[in-house]
Amino acid sequence: MNAAAHSLPRIGKAIIPCTPAEQSWLDDAVEHLMNRRDVQFKRRLHSPQGVTFERFALAIDEHVSEQFSAPGMSNSVIGRLIMHARCRSSSEAATTANEALNSADPDETLRSIAVELLRPLARDALIAQAEDGDL
Repeated sequence: MNAAAHSLPRIGKAIIPCTPAEQSWLDDAVEHLMNRRDVQFKRRLHSPQGVTFERFALAIDEHVSEQFSAPGMSNSVIGRLIMHARCRSSSEAATTANEALNSADPDETLRSIAVELLRPLARDALIAQAEDGDL
């Protein structure tokens, strides 16, 4: 099981336990977002649901913005990140991106952000899969 699914959301909402099927869907959906792909599904007679990569990126932006007030956070982290990316210095860009996340485990932080966005959709996603199987 993905450890990110068991961490507390940053906004302090209570976590509803996942069923094994929901956890499996959640793990797959997190991987989609981590690979820069949208997570979309549609239930019968409902509007499409999901999380776009753009929404995931916005949630990461929000997380990084919250980190600016953290002790020891450099005021130039975004500027350095942009310059490293523009100069195609992928190693330095990755290091600076990790610094911006302000986490001992940046990958797990990204997964936690994805889980926070996706967890409320897990039950409906499984219902949509079952509905698709009925066709």
